[in-house]
Amino acid sequence: MPWRPSVEGEVPTLGYLVLDWMVDNLAMPDRQEYEPFSPYREQEDFILRWYELDPVTGRRKYNRGVFGRPRGHGKSPLLAAVGCVEALGPVVFDGWDADGQPVGKPWCEVRTPVVQFAAVSEEQVRNTWAPVLEMLRPEAPVHDLVPELDVM
Repeated sequence: MPWRPSVEGEVPTLGYLVLDWMVDNLAMPDRQEYEPFSPYREQEDFILRWYELDPVTGRRKYNRGVFGRPRGHGKSPLLAAVGCVEALGPVVFDGWDADGQPVGKPWCEVRTPVVQFAAVSEEQVRNTWAPVLEMLRPEAPVHDLVPELDVM
C-alpha cells in the first residue's frame, strides 16, 4: 500500500516512531532519579524532518543534517538520543501499514548497527557520550526491550 497522508500537509516520516521510542525507552540525562527522555518542541521538529521519507520509494530524504544552536541548547543530549535510537530503534523503513503510514524496524534486523560520535576534541565527544551512558542506565526501559544490552 502506498503512503497516504492522514492530515493535509503531512509528509511521510519515521520521526513519530523515533520520538515514541526515545520517550518510551531512554532516561533523561542529568537527573538523579529516572525520568523518561523528553525532547522539546524544536528537537521534535528536527527529528520529524530528519527521518522524513520519500512518499514513493520510502527512502530517507536526508543523509546529512545540522542542528546548530548556541551552547547549552541541548544539542549533545539530542545527538545522544539519536545515537541510541539509531543503534536500537525503528529507523529503517519497512513499508507502509494498512493506513498508509510508515513502519520502521531496527538496524539489527538488517545488519549490525554502527553508530559513530565524532568531534574536534575528546571533551566534545564526552559531551555526547556522557548523556548516552545516562540514557541507557540500568533502570531505563530500554533494558526491558533489549535485555542483552551491555552498556560499556
